[in-house]
Amino acid sequence: MVELSTREQLLEAVGTLRSDLNDAIDQAGAERLEQPGSFGPWTFKDLIAHLTGWRIVTARRLEAGLSGDQLTFPWPGHLKEGVDTDAINDWFYETNRDKLVDQVLSESRDTFDRVAAALKGLSDIKDHSQAFQFFNAPS
Repeated sequence: MVELSTREQLLEAVGTLRSDLNDAIDQAGAERLEQPGSFGPWTFKDLIAHLTGWRIVTARRLEAGLSGDQLTFPWPGHLKEGVDTDAINDWFYETNRDKLVDQVLSESRDTFDRVAAALKGLSDIKDHSQAFQFFNAPS
């Protein structure tokens, strides 16, 4: 696995992930995004929403690190990151399963934008570790 240690490398990796996901969506076609099968009972749309949910957490971590604000998680407070992963994944599924494909794709794009914007913001601070202060903090 390649070590990503610079802002530019992180931005490139985020761009590649976004591009790869867009290519997979294009290859699947809109009609197949809501067909279960390849991911167990989940549809490709469900998988995209699941990945988006975790990307929201990444965006919030970076944004909190840059702003100094307290990190908040999107799921209910009784669920603990690193402990209740299956329950959090279930929460992501239940929260997103009835959303329209266009909304799920829009939210996915938005999270990529938020992560990239936060990574670009790293140049505005002297100590980059500030942006990552929550990555290893206990939840």
